[in-house]
Formats: sequence, structure tokens, C-alpha cells
Amino acid sequence: MVITTVLGKIISIFIIMVVGIICYKMNIIDRYAKDKLSQLSTWIVCPMLIFMSFQMEYDAELLKKMLIVFGLALLSY
Repeated sequence: MVITTVLGKIISIFIIMVVGIICYKMNIIDRYAKDKLSQLSTWIVCPMLIFMSFQMEYDAELLKKMLIVFGLALLSY
């Protein structure tokens, strides 16, 4: 389930990139617009896609496992 969610987000980012490349090649956007859209994608779109991919329903068992992993990470540090 998690793999399909992540894969779906990667495909979304890839589609956005392909559309941007096509628009640039067809001179729909110029170099200045390309740079600004790239910044927008890097600073807003990608973090939001990552954030949204981790949205899931509350599960007490998952929280317990996450706390165990966090404890083990602190112990190994």
C-alpha cells in the first residue's frame, strides 16, 4: 500500500516534469518562467506531495512500532 502511494507520487512528479519539458520545447514558456516554475516545484509542489503521501489514518499498533523504532534509533545514536 505504501509502495503504491509513493509510486503514484513519483509518477505525478514525472508527469509534471514531462509537461514542463514539452512546454519549454514548444516555446510556451521562456527561460525566466522555466526557472521560476522550477523553484515553485522544488519549494512547494514536491514537499506538499511528500507530506500528502504520509497522510494515513491513526493506528495504535503503527504508533507503537514507530516509538520502538525511534527508541532504537536513539539507542544506536
